[in-house]
Amino acid sequence: TQNPFHLNYKKAIDKEIKDSGIDSDSFKTQYALEWCLEHGQFITYEVLMKCEDNYEITKMFTRNNGCILSIDWGKSVDSTILTIMDTECKIHYFYEWLGTDYDTQLNEIISIIKQRCNTGAIKKIFCDSTGTQDMANDVFEKRLETNGINVKVDRINFSTWKDYMCKNAHYLFYSSDGGKSKVKFPKQDFPNKDKFLTQMLQLQKQIKVTEKWDVRAPEGEGYHDDFSMSLFLGMLYFSDNYKAGGQAGKYQPCLG
Repeated sequence: TQNPFHLNYKKAIDKEIKDSGIDSDSFKTQYALEWCLEHGQFITYEVLMKCEDNYEITKMFTRNNGCILSIDWGKSVDSTILTIMDTECKIHYFYEWLGTDYDTQLNEIISIIKQRCNTGAIKKIFCDSTGTQDMANDVFEKRLETNGINVKVDRINFSTWKDYMCKNAHYLFYSSDGGKSKVKFPKQDFPNKDKFLTQMLQLQKQIKVTEKWDVRAPEGEGYHDDFSMSLFLGMLYFSDNYKAGGQAGKYQPCLG
């Protein structure tokens, strides 16, 4: 309507977004009517270090010791992360690419798959399909087919599935067997281990009045959650409810 009152109010809101950020608690509660009932650390240092275990990193996966691949596609300021886990929820590899040159990244991902996975070794591939990232999945599927890798890509839109993913991951981290978490990472050093640990410990969890979880890196330059989200994608493999076609909004923490 070009009403001066409305235009001035818009300027005030725009300034609030610029100063505080549209994802900040102050903006959400005052202007977006989103009420955060809990806001804290996703995982503690003590719980995370219980995941450290003394096992050998697998150089080549076969039909008998299958693996799960998960990819969180990078954006302009984030990284693309490929995570490779085994079927016992043990992490074996993290690969990182900076930027959005998906063509080059896809070529290297195919090369890694050929290097690490024999025919029939891959039990599942999960990929981020949020927004424009889904275009990379179209190309990825074609290149998998061209290279004789006959595995369906499960496309996960974070807008729909993030709450489910985060609750499932939290359950797996905090469920213990003889004092050890069900999730494991190698005791020995391996590429990107320090980045993974740092991002996990920086993760912040918000629980809203709808009981939905919003887990992400803290606001500000230098904070990222790419390793965490790539891992959380792969951990969907260990949810019976997901494998049975469960709905994103109806999370049930069951182990496969």
